[in-house]
Amino acid sequence: MIKTIIFDFDDTLYTAKDNWKDIDIYWKSVIRALVGKKEEENFFKRHKFKSPIHSNDVIGFVRSEGYDMNKFAEIVENNFYDRGDMKVETMPNEFFEELKKKYSLYIVSMGRRKYLDYYIKKYGIEESCFKKVISVYSDNHFTIDTKTPIYQKIMEEEKIKSKEILVVGNSYSSDIKPAEELKMQTLLFNGDFNQIFSYFTKNKILDCKKYMRS
Repeated sequence: MIKTIIFDFDDTLYTAKDNWKDIDIYWKSVIRALVGKKEEENFFKRHKFKSPIHSNDVIGFVRSEGYDMNKFAEIVENNFYDRGDMKVETMPNEFFEELKKKYSLYIVSMGRRKYLDYYIKKYGIEESCFKKVISVYSDNHFTIDTKTPIYQKIMEEEKIKSKEILVVGNSYSSDIKPAEELKMQTLLFNGDFNQIFSYFTKNKILDCKKYMRS
């Protein structure tokens, strides 16, 4: 029986078309601030990033080359990715209000703390529905780059078994694989909220028929 549900943030609690269209520009600006314009060009020549650039790749290479991770963290925290007034669709707060009456809810994201605080407020997501909002990078000073120890800690704090936790996220590598390694239940989100509502209804987690969209 499910007792705790962990949600990813980006592309899970909300969806948006072209959500990451400017992410390459963002990461290049971060590297420029860290190493300077001339070295920025060399950095991206040494590391063949695929577009869209993923934060795990950037952080891994910055760490491997021995750059000051405290300086890097400060730059990222204070200059987070801004998608402007892009139109987004969010899961209804009423859904989470109902869920929290039966389950412990968490948000676990690779996004930085100020980024999460800003967009949770901007998109009107009711943070009080969640027991904790955890930033893997910010809360651990960029010392870990996987959700596995975070999931493990939640399981220990909730004093439950792995099979009593459901992880919902859109990324197999970042969200689902770490949960599978711990034998947790998982739902790989396909971008359609009806998938979540249908799964929750079918598995008797919560009757979500009223949230289903035609």
